Amino acid sequence: MRVILKIILLIGAFWLAQQIWNTYKSVSRQDSPSSTPGTSQANQSNLPGLPECLEFSLATAKSEGPVSLKKWLQIYKAQISDPRLADIELDYAVSISRQNYQEACEIFKKVKSRTPTNSPVYPRVLQLSHVFENSN
Repeated sequence: MRVILKIILLIGAFWLAQQIWNTYKSVSRQDSPSSTPGTSQANQSNLPGLPECLEFSLATAKSEGPVSLKKWLQIYKAQISDPRLADIELDYAVSISRQNYQEACEIFKKVKSRTPTNSPVYPRVLQLSHVFENSN
């Protein structure tokens, strides 16, 4: 009888330890910061200015690379407004910065000139300004 009681207590202790560990993991996940360094400060999908019907084609263009994103911008730019347009253009500037730094700087300057300080994209503009302005 004592052996059965010890087994039941051991199983109960193991179950309790597992529950405490799972609770700790879920709490630590909630406390961790949601954005990692180098990512956009604004949540891109929540920024206004992009018609919902263009979301899928934008995601496809981004996944296919900078050339595809540039073509996408040329086609749909007139249908998009800031702040989402600024965010997409910043994505494009970052993606081409190694291949065509001058074009990336020009795009950045245009975005910066039309982005007000109260824009949700402005923190990202500030973050990237040291990359695109110091080397000129």
